[in-house]
Amino acid sequence: MTLARLGEAFARAGYDEAGLERALTEEGRLTHAQGVAALRFRDDAEQPALLLARLFQAGDAVDARAAAAVLEPLTPDDLTEVVAVEDGLMRARVKIEPFEGVLVASDASYDGAETVLGVGGATRLVNALTVRRRCGSALDLCTGSGALALLAARHADRVLGVDLSERALRLARLNAALNGLEAIEWGLGDLFEPVGEQQFDLLTANPPFAVSPSQEFLFRDGGHEDDALSASVVAGAAARLQEGGFATVVCNWIAPADGPWAERPRRWVRDSGCDALLLRHQSETPVSYALRWNVVPGRTAADVAEAAKPWLAYLRERGIESLVTGVVVLRRRNGPNWVHEEELTRTPSSPAGAHVERIFAGRDVLEAVDDERGLLDLVLQPSPGTMLVERRHPSGERERVRLTTEEGLPLRTPIPTACVDVLAALDGRRPLRQALGSDALAAECLPTLTDLLGRGLLVAAGSAGEKPL
Repeated sequence: MTLARLGEAFARAGYDEAGLERALTEEGRLTHAQGVAALRFRDDAEQPALLLARLFQAGDAVDARAAAAVLEPLTPDDLTEVVAVEDGLMRARVKIEPFEGVLVASDASYDGAETVLGVGGATRLVNALTVRRRCGSALDLCTGSGALALLAARHADRVLGVDLSERALRLARLNAALNGLEAIEWGLGDLFEPVGEQQFDLLTANPPFAVSPSQEFLFRDGGHEDDALSASVVAGAAARLQEGGFATVVCNWIAPADGPWAERPRRWVRDSGCDALLLRHQSETPVSYALRWNVVPGRTAADVAEAAKPWLAYLRERGIESLVTGVVVLRRRNGPNWVHEEELTRTPSSPAGAHVERIFAGRDVLEAVDDERGLLDLVLQPSPGTMLVERRHPSGERERVRLTTEEGLPLRTPIPTACVDVLAALDGRRPLRQALGSDALAAECLPTLTDLLGRGLLVAAGSAGEKPL
């Protein structure tokens, strides 16, 4: 109850993601990290939200009386799990950051193998791609700080968070209490061990997926050869989904330098009983990969290079040419299953779960159509928030056209200029053959239009993908 009241104190101070980001970045003039570093130079650094940012993000020691005034009616004695006071100064024992409307506590610094990270890029990626529909049960595998479990609790009747680290689960329980979500269940154990054969409507996973020879950090080093841990998590997730349930798994896999990047995850999902959307986020060389994973606070450039040496030797010994960071989205469905690949141009900057559902709905429609006649009978319309972006010559002639969406997956979507007028005619009332008008236009535009349907940028009228959920 005390920690929930701390969450209320944070809310009163305006310690929320949007407002704090604007204040820290000075409306975009600084990066978040620069804004945190600059807090100690600001004239308004005693303002409640900024004082809390100094304490819980910058790691500063702040005047204990000023901090206590912000946290009233709680006292430092009520908050020994999160702060300590000495010589008139208050220091934070944990980092606390706002994320998607919840507060997430994590280790304030790297501190041994069981270090628990806060909200990083992988957490944000999984969250952005997770289907957020009302469901009965959710599992967050390798929950760490519990951030994804907290978000699942908003729309799942039952949530289970699982981790191998007792320290992680201690912080996850603290976070649940901080956000008034004490009904979340927590399980201690390796991967699916605490879960058994239970099945879920929703599964999220941010496992220790690095292709690593190290055992330095539990959050990073899974102790499996090559990308075997990622393969195991994808298979385990598929086996524990209820019919119609979705799983979102962020992972690494090995790929040839110039070959098909999705070859290995395609093998993982074969015969899984699930439809699969494979998303490539980035590809790296062994050198860049080894260096990136060994950038740790407090390490100099020389330290990073030294730590990366055994990684690079391992990757070269294994003959690994390229490593992909990506996401596998699964949906359990009886019947013949499909696999679809997409390449993200960047990390989604807005929730993309509704777009993910439209891709699954669109692929289902295409799988059910037997021939071109069936395609021409489809009644299509643009997805919600879809926009046409044109580049024109000064003469007014169209040079390039693409589709984009206000919220969803950042995809490359070039459109033949001849198809622009056809897209404008797709109003959700007339069949595609009527919008196309001529055989010549059908021959030129039908492949593009069906591709857009399968990528969630067009929807079939009356399908599950017609409206965002």
